[in-house]
Amino acid sequence: MRAIVAGGGGHARSVIDVARSLGIDITGIVDPDVSLTYGSIPVVGQDDDLPMLLGTIAEAALLGVGYLGGGGGPRPRLFNDLSAFGYELPAIIDASAAIAQDATIGEATFVGKHAVVNAASSIGNATIINTHAVVEHDCIVDSFAHISVGAILCGGVSVGRGAFVGAGATVIQRVSIGENAIVGAGSVVLSDVPAGAKVMGVFHG
Repeated sequence: MRAIVAGGGGHARSVIDVARSLGIDITGIVDPDVSLTYGSIPVVGQDDDLPMLLGTIAEAALLGVGYLGGGGGPRPRLFNDLSAFGYELPAIIDASAAIAQDATIGEATFVGKHAVVNAASSIGNATIINTHAVVEHDCIVDSFAHISVGAILCGGVSVGRGAFVGAGATVIQRVSIGENAIVGAGSVVLSDVPAGAKVMGVFHG
């Protein structure tokens, strides 16, 4: 499979590393900053060039841009554009990740090294389940959400579209994180977080 990476930056390096380990041929990066360097991988254009690149240097696209705030940042727009253009949008799952047999992973989602997605959990499109993150049984993580490095979702947690759970945060069982909400790094979430809210520390509601 030939693929381009849509969006540069630090997260793109992780995506490239995992994709290459899966045997995906990364043929270029698409980013407004043409000065970016990723070893031998060239920057081959900007967003306006995406339709032209399909079928010429790639059949698939990987989302390289990470979470930049505001409901998933540019990830929803990029995902929708790439889908409309006709790109394949494979999930990129590191071989060290533990994915339950009955878990479901959406298109264009990234699951990092040593992450866990446990039984009966559902992960939406274009989400990020980052390094050592744990999504326990019966969780629902909606599209464009980001579960950061080392974050833990206990059983039955629901995370809304575009929400962000910071590094090392713990969300106890059966709690709901609302759409576009932000949970600060290291937080302990003991009750539901409303849509669009920003919480940190020990959150009781």
